[in-house]
Amino acid sequence: MEFKDTPGWLKPADLSVDVLKGETTTTTGTYIQISSLRVVIQPAGAVVFGAKWRRTGTTDWFDSGYRENGLPPGDYKVEFKDILRWTTPADVDVKVEGGRTALAIVDYYLVGSIRVNIAPPGAVGAGAQWRYDQNWHDNGVTANQIPLGSYKVGFKHVPGWLEPTTRTLQVSERQTAVTTGTYSQGGLLRVTILPPEAAAAGVKWRRVGTEEWFGAGQTESGLLTGDYVIEFKDVPPWLTPDNVDVTVVQGQTTDATGLTCGRVLSLSPFSRPTPLRTERSGGGWEPPTGMTAATWRTTYARETTQWSSRPYRGGASR
Repeated sequence: MEFKDTPGWLKPADLSVDVLKGETTTTTGTYIQISSLRVVIQPAGAVVFGAKWRRTGTTDWFDSGYRENGLPPGDYKVEFKDILRWTTPADVDVKVEGGRTALAIVDYYLVGSIRVNIAPPGAVGAGAQWRYDQNWHDNGVTANQIPLGSYKVGFKHVPGWLEPTTRTLQVSERQTAVTTGTYSQGGLLRVTILPPEAAAAGVKWRRVGTEEWFGAGQTESGLLTGDYVIEFKDVPPWLTPDNVDVTVVQGQTTDATGLTCGRVLSLSPFSRPTPLRTERSGGGWEPPTGMTAATWRTTYARETTQWSSRPYRGGASR
């Protein structure tokens, strides 16, 4: 059994019916009111460059303004064709009602590109990269399909190298914004803490104005050329070394030493300390426990059984 075509309606599929002698056989064929879908793409420039649409799961692409007829009522998803230098719209959900034409209007956006070159090769080999969003890109890579506007380009930190400063690029219509980021080898700073017992006790160092502490012999890399002041962590009972001035040079390792004069054996407050003796460790006198070799110091005491110590800057032994 087949059904007649009727304008504006979708006829039922052909049916097979068994007719029995002496009986009336009944069957039903349901027509569906035909609907349609029309999609308009903006702007005209995107259409000229080949922007098209289709229902997801179908194969034929349609031009802007085309009306696809003969659709049963229901929900459909419309997708759009990728074209060079334009941002493709996201898929659109469309509800088609019986006997009506559903309309969807979408916009493509003009885009440009960004390409960043990185120098020197040593930095590239060490892992230098760049980004304008959340994704890192390698040297010389061109990022396409970027909407027009201003973008900040940043560079990845690579140990032992100073990354280029962040810069702003303007992405223009169908243009590639190009820039070059040049890494430079920063200086390195290494500090030795003496005696080793002080380092083992936890005396550490850092540049004044920074937060991270480094242990004895550790190296801080990627420093700008210039002058710095090294300070040391206070770890009783060790005497904290004096701050040290250093100059960091690009591509070189600057070594510095933090020297603690010993440990405070017993610290007693008194208004007028009396020198007990001044001695040079390692010669003449046997130094008290904690004295460092080749270090001058003057020892004071309120009583002979109570000791306190401070550095001594010259003078004869007593």
